[in-house]
Amino acid sequence: MSLQYLMPEIENGLEILFTGKSAGQYWKTAFVLCDNYTELTTKLFLSTKTAGWTDLKPNGKFKSYHDILNDIAGSAPVAGNAATLAAVQALQLDLRARRDQRNDFFHSANLLKLNVHLLDTLKAFCGLLDYGNHLFGADWDTAINGRPSLCNLVLLVRVEHKALTADYTVQHKLEDIFRKWGRIKDKATVPTKGAYLTEFPEDVHRRMVIINGGPKLAAELQKLL
Repeated sequence: MSLQYLMPEIENGLEILFTGKSAGQYWKTAFVLCDNYTELTTKLFLSTKTAGWTDLKPNGKFKSYHDILNDIAGSAPVAGNAATLAAVQALQLDLRARRDQRNDFFHSANLLKLNVHLLDTLKAFCGLLDYGNHLFGADWDTAINGRPSLCNLVLLVRVEHKALTADYTVQHKLEDIFRKWGRIKDKATVPTKGAYLTEFPEDVHRRMVIINGGPKLAAELQKLL
């Protein structure tokens, strides 16, 4: 497995999040998926960057999520760089808490009815992106930039997180970007023969903009960070 196979999965998770952003029906789904992607990122790093690493214990059983997080701190590429080690261990505090929260959803019937807030999911994805960057460095950014839609989704999740935690005016600027993108101003110009006009709901319109926005959308989102 390599980053080229992991990135489409992360892109799918972010698409799910923003496809159902308005009503919040997929916030928990995206949160759980993000936790899965974090585990995959950890195992990918260990299996490709740490000689002799295995996901099996001496007794032949698979290592737990917490075991593999511990293996990261002991791997030569991370342990040999004090700044990277400190950053990774700080992020892992949240990664461990998210795994416990995710497990509660499935192992406690009382918690099945509970959802997560949008901010929880945004923070989880920002944490995953930071984690991957610390582990893989420039290779991580290259893999993201090789997928235009993912590049825009990564910028969007960071802008949305900033709007909820640091600068509330960003949300209005973000809405303006999507509001102005790809709208037909004069419906009378649409041909009536052999064509019809449909208006997408906001989440679908947002998804179309992300998919087709390319570098132009990326440049607009970058200005908000």
